Amino acid sequence: MNRKIFQKPTLALAAAGAVALAMPAAAAAKPFDTPPTPVFCSAGVAAPHSYVQAPDNNLPPEVVAYVINEAGGPGAMVSWLNLSELETGNIAFGTEDLVPTTLEEDFVRPLVLADTGAGTVVSALYGLYENAEGEMCLLLPGITTDQVPGESANGDD
Repeated sequence: MNRKIFQKPTLALAAAGAVALAMPAAAAAKPFDTPPTPVFCSAGVAAPHSYVQAPDNNLPPEVVAYVINEAGGPGAMVSWLNLSELETGNIAFGTEDLVPTTLEEDFVRPLVLADTGAGTVVSALYGLYENAEGEMCLLLPGITTDQVPGESANGDD
């Protein structure tokens, strides 16, 4: 039996108004299972995290939010594969529609939202990234997996 792999559109949203990932909820963030390895930058890169819909945030179902926990700049790419739905996608941090999340008046951090669909999602974060010190880093791929809830997981059961 031949199965096609479909590519779903991926979202980059202004997170300040669209997604509430406030500092108290940061403890609920899931760090990458294997973080990316930065090279060619002495300051390195803060640990990336992924978020899915949970009681302590207002993320919609079937979405993964990827966050690099520093006041960094553009760059880096997230590619994902939904193993349950056989769909793929990718998006770069700092795309035209991306506005970093405001955590405090003078601190922002890069955020990207991917419309992955429900199921087991494997993601990789890699590429060129400008860290908080203004250094351009090459990120060797970091990998993480998430169980992304579907529409029925929003507490209406």
